[in-house]
Amino acid sequence: MFFHQPHNTIGNNIFNACVYRSIFYDTHIHKGYEFTFVLEGTLNAKVDDTEYNLTNGEALLLFPYQLHSYQADATCLCLIIVFSDSFISSFANIVKDKKALSAKLLPSAETQAFIKKTFLTQPTYPVSVSVKMPDELPLKACLYALCDDFLKQNELIPSPRKYSLISELILYVEKNFQKNITLRSTAKDLGYCHEHLSRVFNKAFHVNFKTFVNQYRLEFASHLIKTTKKTFLEIAMESGFQSVRSFNRTFLTLANVNPSSLRK
Repeated sequence: MFFHQPHNTIGNNIFNACVYRSIFYDTHIHKGYEFTFVLEGTLNAKVDDTEYNLTNGEALLLFPYQLHSYQADATCLCLIIVFSDSFISSFANIVKDKKALSAKLLPSAETQAFIKKTFLTQPTYPVSVSVKMPDELPLKACLYALCDDFLKQNELIPSPRKYSLISELILYVEKNFQKNITLRSTAKDLGYCHEHLSRVFNKAFHVNFKTFVNQYRLEFASHLIKTTKKTFLEIAMESGFQSVRSFNRTFLTLANVNPSSLRK
């Protein structure tokens, strides 16, 4: 079984980066692209059904919703960056509806130097450290450089149009969270038995369906609060909440903040 990372799925400008001194992640998925670069030691990774043993200077580039896991001891130092397609829109258009025969790449010497200059600001990393998001232009330039290396080294083939059940479910929620959807209505629209979809969902996500959908509504509503002057009632309705009361309660429960404080 695997788990979903909502913080690496929800939002249009996902960016999470960390230098890891040893790492262990069970199999998981998310919408963001993921770049994994080994700086020291050896990293054992599994992407879909393929196992990789990466050493110094080797890397992986994962597409959205690829199953992956990592394991390495304290002798391994690696940089992992999760980012949304908004930072690499041209590359995302090239690989749309395609998959790579391999996730592995060897960044060029120039790209490696660019990566280290952009993301690795400390001289040493004795422990795992979060990486601050760089300025937009060097960030995009660096990501495009590694994407270019990836395209030069890997063959793309058409991706099967039939998503796995979990990926299909996530995509459905992404497109329909503004509506009054339930797990039962979702199962009906996707053509699955409600009981079967419920079992699969609960094992994969470990939260109820309403909370899962509200995570998307919360992200969307937060964006509207910060970027528009719409009333909270308008934002609540546009985001898919059934009432302002539900809107406020969700903010307090999932974000530990009320909408008024967020706007201020």
